[in-house]
Amino acid sequence: MKKILAKIHLYLGLFFSPLIILYSFSGALQIFRFHKSMKDGSYEAPKIFIDLSNIHIWQRAPEAIKTNDISFVFFQWLSFTMAIGLIITGILGMILAFQRTPKHKLWVPAAILFLGLIIPFLILIMQAS
Repeated sequence: MKKILAKIHLYLGLFFSPLIILYSFSGALQIFRFHKSMKDGSYEAPKIFIDLSNIHIWQRAPEAIKTNDISFVFFQWLSFTMAIGLIITGILGMILAFQRTPKHKLWVPAAILFLGLIIPFLILIMQAS
């Protein structure tokens, strides 16, 4: 069963990695608003950053934002499938991490997973207060 899970994890990861990297990179640009030019002219966003952001937000090539052809629907579904694939590979990765860790060291992946859950939660709580 471990081998089957590992192969599913591997193949889903390989298939979706280019799109995950695209969305991760364009999302990272958006975190600090590198895709938006400043109104006062102090920063001019590079066209590539704007184009990548548009793909991230609208799931279409920048030239096709005002059109509604079938490729738009296809890319939306591909992006949705990628999100589901990312969830599945993430879960499989956690399962494999626990399965491949010796029993006496299971606290290591458990602690890392706990920190990965609690740190973002605590930061969001701090922001809200």
